[in-house]
Amino acid sequence: MSILKIRPAALLITIVIMLSALASSVVMAGNFNVGAVYSGSLYFLKGEEHLKQSGNISKGDTTETMQIPSLFLEYNTGEMANSGDGWVWGVDIVPFETKLVEEVRSTTDQIVNSGGSGSSITQNIQADLRFHTTLYVETPGKLGGFYGKLGVSTVQLDTNESLGTGSEYANEQLLGVTAGIGIKRYFGNLYAKIEGTGSKYEKVSLHSQQSDAQTTIEVDPSALQVRFAIGVAF
Repeated sequence: MSILKIRPAALLITIVIMLSALASSVVMAGNFNVGAVYSGSLYFLKGEEHLKQSGNISKGDTTETMQIPSLFLEYNTGEMANSGDGWVWGVDIVPFETKLVEEVRSTTDQIVNSGGSGSSITQNIQADLRFHTTLYVETPGKLGGFYGKLGVSTVQLDTNESLGTGSEYANEQLLGVTAGIGIKRYFGNLYAKIEGTGSKYEKVSLHSQQSDAQTTIEVDPSALQVRFAIGVAF
């Protein structure tokens, strides 16, 4: 699914929820929250490799597990230390570069050897995520602190490959949407949250450079996450 299909709907829903939260919070006292998150993430990557010279198309799927720490800042429109608090607007930032995929592969490069017998080369493939930032809104807590969450994310995909063919791929900026549910508990002005979320990112197309044989790689990423957060309200 292309982000062109999911982005307008997700942004519209997010705006509607935020406007509703704003309207309902006019008479409420608010407070700020800061904290840290530990996230266990499962990334699903569906990919296709298109070889322009031969016309061959290779398909493959992979699953990567990641442990990702992040920091957040929130504004809560409700009453401090109340599990049934108000609407929450927040930003979540991953301050570290996280490794998405790393692989070493041996293959044959027909172009290197003009005799056509092929030359064995090593392909060191690596992709990292940088500056992952999510703007999100959470619903007021219900049934003892349960809430819903909706967010829009942006992240930079860095291609740090070293390929025997001499090919290089440019970095790309991705957009994504996130939805999930969680539960929150207060301990004075401290609180903890546990939530499960799912994220869908736009499909990215990477075109090889610095090579005689152009290759296009298309990747369709998505993720499931279990997140544990600790914060302080003030």
